[in-house]
Amino acid sequence: MMTSCDYYDTRLWIKNSTDHEISYSTGLDITPNLSEVNVTDYHFNNAIPPGGSENLVKPGSTKGWSFFIADSKNQKLNLFVYSIDSLRKYQSVDTLIKKHIYTKHSFTEKELENMDWEVIIKD
Repeated sequence: MMTSCDYYDTRLWIKNSTDHEISYSTGLDITPNLSEVNVTDYHFNNAIPPGGSENLVKPGSTKGWSFFIADSKNQKLNLFVYSIDSLRKYQSVDTLIKKHIYTKHSFTEKELENMDWEVIIKD
């Protein structure tokens, strides 16, 4: 009998405490990467409404976010937040990145632990 064990790190949550829809990406670098494909639809489809929360799941290990942080250039979780209103205006995540129309939040693993792995995005 064969069994399969799937492991996920489900510790990380983003809470949108702004008055507008947001989307996000995470990265190993301190700046967001330009996409090789247009991922704008992904951001529209995965927008977090005001007051909403999103669980960011990292597959592969129950310590997936810890490994991700350790592999990053600054040993932090780099979270990039985009306004859906700006995305509607420019119709491209790459344009937002090129024009620096995003906010960056960086956290050490210790900081995330102290926040119970809940990142609250405010205006």
